[in-house]
Amino acid sequence: MAKMGDPMHPPITAAQVRELLATCAIRLPSGAEVDARPDAIRFLDALAEVSFLVSHGDRRLAQDEMQCLTSTLAELSSGAIDRSALAGMIYEFSAALERDGLDARLAVLCERVADPQERLQLLTFGSLVAMCDRALQPGERQVLRTIAARLGIAPDEIDARVESLQKSIHEVS
Repeated sequence: MAKMGDPMHPPITAAQVRELLATCAIRLPSGAEVDARPDAIRFLDALAEVSFLVSHGDRRLAQDEMQCLTSTLAELSSGAIDRSALAGMIYEFSAALERDGLDARLAVLCERVADPQERLQLLTFGSLVAMCDRALQPGERQVLRTIAARLGIAPDEIDARVESLQKSIHEVS
């Protein structure tokens, strides 16, 4: 089944995602920070994997989602992660998900990102990527809630964040 967003509005761009992240007080590591801090690249890797997992919740990574994910992370990391490297990472995430299953992938994420604030940032970014077509599909919402539970984030907290983001997304021109 084709994934349908809001036909009256085009997909969200990397610049719009950056603006939405700023309204949530989320700042991603810059290219200089990635070069200087190994934990910054770990965080960007985790962002990419969570975004893939949430967006793949409906069993497919739509072209809009792939474009949003690669463009946004490439731009926001000031080129520290380029689009071709991200495409390769996404292929690896897909293979790991198929090979290991969601529970195993979530265990790895829990080990990589322990800070509760960073975990909330991961989910916020992942939900934005999944909603780049201006819709969060039921499967994506379910995976988002599953990831939130594994990361120790209350369902009410992630639901409120998603609702706020959806309102902001519909205000974006």
